[in-house]
Amino acid sequence: CKFAIMNPELTYTLPAYQTASGCTDIMVHTLERYFTAPAPHQLALIDGIAETLLRNVMRYAKIALKEPDNYDARAEIMWSGTLSHNETTGDRTFGDWSCHQLEHELSSMFGVAHGAGLAAVWGSWARYVYKENVGRFAQLATNVFHIPYNFRNPEATALEGIAATESFFHHIGMPTSIHELIGKDLTEDEIKEVFIKAVNQYLSEREALMENAETILHLLSDTDELEKRLDESAVKMNALVEQTENIVAENARVALDQTAYNERYDSLISQYE
Repeated sequence: CKFAIMNPELTYTLPAYQTASGCTDIMVHTLERYFTAPAPHQLALIDGIAETLLRNVMRYAKIALKEPDNYDARAEIMWSGTLSHNETTGDRTFGDWSCHQLEHELSSMFGVAHGAGLAAVWGSWARYVYKENVGRFAQLATNVFHIPYNFRNPEATALEGIAATESFFHHIGMPTSIHELIGKDLTEDEIKEVFIKAVNQYLSEREALMENAETILHLLSDTDELEKRLDESAVKMNALVEQTENIVAENARVALDQTAYNERYDSLISQYE
């Protein structure tokens, strides 16, 4: 699909739960890319887009849930979803996508809504990994939820940001634990099944990404065609230089018609340029 024509009015009758689930998916797609490896100074522009998008979705999700036929709210959510999913907030290779891999298996096993499943696992994932990059989670807390940055204890800021994200999910009716999502805790066997399927899915996507990377590398490093064109250009250039030198030398030896000479000379020079 190269493009989509989107009409916010077609979402007016979407149930509140599905509206909230869609908004959550938009947010988590953005968050998956937000928590990534490059240094912060390399992500300043993308971070700004992502953080604004997150605030935008949170604002208009609340309005859409109260006023399902609010055109502006529905349009803003649609626009935010487009930006979140078309790589504007970061390439898909950014982040580890653990939440999505885990949730896909939950949906497969229990038939839950995708966004609701993401809300259920995101907080646990965040608390498990936040120490790998405390500053990144603290940045989210400050720039998206306006939580003051505690420079003496950035970890506290990071944890407040995670709690604020979960609080928002709850506010729009989303679960923040698997127990809330499916009404029970997972058994040990179910946990193993989810883990194995998620890892296998990750590895299959990783292999596809590696194949794509190898193809791109080959395209970028394959200079045979370029070298061939350069050789052809060099031969043509040398021929033009030789012809130009010959006509100049002939003009010096013989009294040529200068109008004809200039025309021939200009013709050769134009090919050179």
